[in-house]
Amino acid sequence: MRRFFPSLKKYNNHIFCDNAGGSQIPSQVIESFSKFVSTKYIQPGSNNYVSKKLTSELKEIDSITSTILNNKIGKNIYGTSCTQLAYNLANSLENHLVKKKGNIILPNFTHESCVNPFEKIANKNNIELKWWNVDKKTYAMDYETLLKQVNKDTSLVVLPHVSNILGNIVDVKYLNSEIKKINPNVQTLVDGVAYLPHGAVDFDSYDVDYYIVSFYKFCGLRISALAVKDYKYVNSIMENQNHYFYDNVSDDSIGTKLELGGISFELASSITGLKDYFIDYAKQLNYDNHEFNRTLVEFVMHNIRDYEQSLTYLMQKCLINNPEVKVIESSTENKAPIFSLKFNNFNNRNVNLILNELGLICKTSTYHCDRLFDHLELDKKEGLLRISLMHFNSLKEVHDIVDFINLFQKKTHKFNFLVDNGEKKDLSLVMKESFDKLSKDKFYANDRLRAYSLLNITNENDYKIMGDVSFYQTSNYNNYNGNLLRNYNNIDNSLLYDKSFKFMVKLFKETIYKETKELINYMQIHQIRVYGEELSTNIIPEGIHQDGFNIVGIYCVSRKNIIGGINNIYDEQKDFVYAKQLEEGEMIVINDRKMYHDVSNVQLYDNDGGGGYRDVFILTTIA
Repeated sequence: MRRFFPSLKKYNNHIFCDNAGGSQIPSQVIESFSKFVSTKYIQPGSNNYVSKKLTSELKEIDSITSTILNNKIGKNIYGTSCTQLAYNLANSLENHLVKKKGNIILPNFTHESCVNPFEKIANKNNIELKWWNVDKKTYAMDYETLLKQVNKDTSLVVLPHVSNILGNIVDVKYLNSEIKKINPNVQTLVDGVAYLPHGAVDFDSYDVDYYIVSFYKFCGLRISALAVKDYKYVNSIMENQNHYFYDNVSDDSIGTKLELGGISFELASSITGLKDYFIDYAKQLNYDNHEFNRTLVEFVMHNIRDYEQSLTYLMQKCLINNPEVKVIESSTENKAPIFSLKFNNFNNRNVNLILNELGLICKTSTYHCDRLFDHLELDKKEGLLRISLMHFNSLKEVHDIVDFINLFQKKTHKFNFLVDNGEKKDLSLVMKESFDKLSKDKFYANDRLRAYSLLNITNENDYKIMGDVSFYQTSNYNNYNGNLLRNYNNIDNSLLYDKSFKFMVKLFKETIYKETKELINYMQIHQIRVYGEELSTNIIPEGIHQDGFNIVGIYCVSRKNIIGGINNIYDEQKDFVYAKQLEEGEMIVINDRKMYHDVSNVQLYDNDGGGGYRDVFILTTIA
C-alpha cells in the first residue's frame, strides 16, 4: 500500500517509524481535504446549494466514523484531539461524579490524555483515586490487580486499549464485562488512540460507555472522535461545556455540549478520504465488494493486523539477541508494533540523534507517559527511543532498523592506545585553512572554534556528511557540557575531497580494523581550534574523562606559537600512563572503554608573536 503515500515516495531514503505520534497521509485523504477546501468551504445548515452539499457530507462523515468504530446505537462527538475531548467530557461529568461520591480508577501506563482530566476532577472534589499499575519488573498489566480495586462505589474506570509505551494490547471487552459484573453502574472510558491503527475497533461488541480515537494516528488529519453508547442517559447527567443556549439540547444533539466552537469541517473531511483509502486498500487485495461497509472495514483491518504481526514478530526476534537494548514491554500480552527501547550503555538521546541522520524518523520522549516513567524509575530527560510501525512499513525496513540499532554496541577491545606518526609532511592547505572558517564554540568560556559532523565513510572515494546532526553527551561523560544539546555547523564539504583529510579518515578506519577486525562505515568528527592566551588556558574543563564511545582518535593538524596542549592517557583507575605532544600529522587512537584522557593547558609561547592556536580533529566511532 506504500504507493498511496506521497511522503514515502518523496523520502524514499528514510524510514517512518514514529507513527504512534502520527501516521503518514495517503493520497485519498489529501485529495478529500483539497476537494473540500476548494469546493465546500462554507458553513453548513443553510439553504444554499453549497451549504446543503456540506451538510450532507457531514452526515456521511459521521456515518463513516460509526462504521469504522462499529458504533451501532451510540453517538459520535468530535474534537481536535483526544486530550480536548477527554477534558471536555471530564468537566461535563464533574457534578455527576461528585454526586456519586465513589471512586475513580485510572491507569498509570498510558498517555495522559484520558488520565489527568479525571485526576483533576477527583482531586478538586476529594473523590477517591485508585491506580492500576504495571508490574515494575515484568511490565505485566495484571487484570486481577485492577478488578480487585473495583467495588460498589466505583463510578468510573479508564482503560487504555494499547499502551503507547509498552505496545501491549488490553482486552477491554473482557475487562469491561468483569468490571460490570462487580458493579453494573460503573462507567468505562477506553483510550483507543493507539489501537485504532492496528486492529478493528468494535465499540458495539466492547459494550464500554465511551471510546476515544484520533484519526491522525491512522492516516487521517488532526480530528478525534468520542463514541458515546448510552447517549440519552449521558445527556441527562452531562453539564454543557459550550454556549449557554446548548444547555437543554435534545439527545440527538448531545455533541454540541462538548464540541466547543463546533468541529473543524476541513479536518473532518479527511474521514471521507479515509473511506476511499479503505476501499482502494480492499481493491488491492482483490476484495469482491467495493461498497464501504463494516464488512469491508473488518476485512482491511484484519489484513493490517495480520501483516503487522509479522512486523512485530520480526522486530522482537531481531532485538532479543541484542544485549545492549532493553525493550519496555510485557511478554505475556499481545502487542502492536510499538517498541520503546532503552540502551544499556548509550544515552537514548544521542542514539536518536544519530539514527535520525541515518534516515530513521523516530524520537526519544516520555510520550506523555510520565507516570509510567516515575513508576518504573526511568530517566524522563533521557526518555525512551520509540520505534512504532504501521502497515505501510516493510519487512525490509524492519531489518534496516535493526541493523542501525545494532550499530550501538559497547565493545571491550584488547588494545589500550596507539600512536601513529601519520603524514607528518605537507598537510594540505585545504585542511589547514579550513580551520580559519570555523564558527565560535559558544559552549566553552575560552576562545575556541568548532565544527561537527556525522560521516558516511563506506566508500573512501565518496565520503558523505550525514545531515545536520546535533551533538549530545550526558553528564556521566562530560561534567562541563553534559546534558546539553549542542549545535555546530558541519565541517566544510571541500574537506571530503581533500587528500590529507581522506588519509586521516582512512588511517583511523584502518587502525580500528587492524586492532578489532571491525569495519566501520560511520564516524563522528569534531574539528576544533583552541586559541592560546597570555595566561594558561584550560582546554579540557571536564578534566580526566572518557567520551562515551568505543574508540576515539585525536589528529593534530597545526600548532602555532603555543606551549602545552599535551595529550595524557590514564588507565581505568585514572592513573597516569602516557603523555604525547602531538605534532602536525600525528594521531593517537584510544580505546575509550578502557582508558581515560585529557589535555594539558595551553599558553602563548610568544605574546608578541601574533597569536597562537592548536588545531585538531577528534574522530570517534558512533558507538
